[in-house]
Amino acid sequence: MGETTWDWSANTLGPVPAIVLSGLGFVVAVALQLRQRSYRPWAYWFAVLMVSVFGTTCADAVHVVLGRAVPSVDRGVPRGRAGRVRDLVPGRGDALDPQHRHPAS
Repeated sequence: MGETTWDWSANTLGPVPAIVLSGLGFVVAVALQLRQRSYRPWAYWFAVLMVSVFGTTCADAVHVVLGRAVPSVDRGVPRGRAGRVRDLVPGRGDALDPQHRHPAS
């Protein structure tokens, strides 16, 4: 939901207005949720929706507006290995690999 909403709003309104609009929606949704004295499904799900939209907006804004890539892509790590911790720590890859065998001293 967040990705689709971000793509539509960024392409229709432009990145900066889309960021501002999703930020305002997030603040309103959280304020409404926190003001409820008991569980109200509409307030809860509105907050969940806006967390999704605003979270995606923040992540994509770093990429689109600032021109920065996701760290693992920025380092040239292949997609299939992007989730491995050893690929994200510079200069420590072999030391963190459980399959790595240190030579005997």
